[in-house]
Amino acid sequence: MNSATVAETLRQVIEGMDFAPAKRLVNIKADLACEKREGFPYSIATNIWHCDYWNRLWLTRLKGEKRPAKNIWAEDWQEPGEQDWKEVKERFLANLDAAFAIASAKPFEHAMKSDDDAIKVLNQIAVHTAYHVGQVALLKRALKAKSA
Repeated sequence: MNSATVAETLRQVIEGMDFAPAKRLVNIKADLACEKREGFPYSIATNIWHCDYWNRLWLTRLKGEKRPAKNIWAEDWQEPGEQDWKEVKERFLANLDAAFAIASAKPFEHAMKSDDDAIKVLNQIAVHTAYHVGQVALLKRALKAKSA
C-alpha cells in the first residue's frame, strides 16, 4: 500500500462512494445525535466522539506531537451533551480532513519512522472511521424508524 491508496480510502470515507458522506451522516440535530436508542450501547454523538478521540491520538503520532500523559483509556467513550454536539462533529470532520491532507500531500511528509508506519496509522484512521460511520448510518435509521 502507498500513500495514494490510503488517501483514496480516506477520500471515500469523507465523500462517500457506496455509502453517504461522513459530513452528511453527522448532519443531525443535537438532540437526536445525543439520544441513546434502545438496544444500542451508544449514541451517535458518543460514537463520533470516540472515533475522533482515536483519530486525534493517531494524528499526534503522524505530526510528531506528544500524546497526552493521562490514562488514554479513561478518556475514551465520552457522552457529549447537546451543547457539545456542534464542536464534536466539526472537530471530527476537521481531523478526518487533516488525515486526508497528510495522506495526499506531495511529498508525503509525516513524523513517523517510515512511510510504511505512517501509512499503517493512516489506514487505521480510515478503517476505524469507516466502521463508526457505518454505525452512525445504522443509528440514524433506528432513530428515523422510532419517529415513524
